[in-house]
Amino acid sequence: MSAYVELLGRDQTVETNELDKTRAMLLEIVATVERLITDLMAMSDAVRREAIDTFTANAGRPTDDGARIAGQVKIGRNTACPCGSGKKYKKCCGVASTVQ
Repeated sequence: MSAYVELLGRDQTVETNELDKTRAMLLEIVATVERLITDLMAMSDAVRREAIDTFTANAGRPTDDGARIAGQVKIGRNTACPCGSGKKYKKCCGVASTVQ
């Protein structure tokens, strides 16, 4: 990255070899960011699936303060997702429960 910043600060013409090195560094950065985004999306999906499984497993059980955790409610495929995303259930959390 420092080589790229150095190239930007120059007033003289830049050699093709240096441009190729800079282009390669930028492509490497883009690839790294794409891998990070893919990893974050996978982790987010895993957390969502775990939350759904935990809620389902605890449905109807009493909590420490005596209240009961709500039982499982049938959610229609075309209704809004209860997670609050604004998407239809079949396009959001419903996908996580059917893909397993």
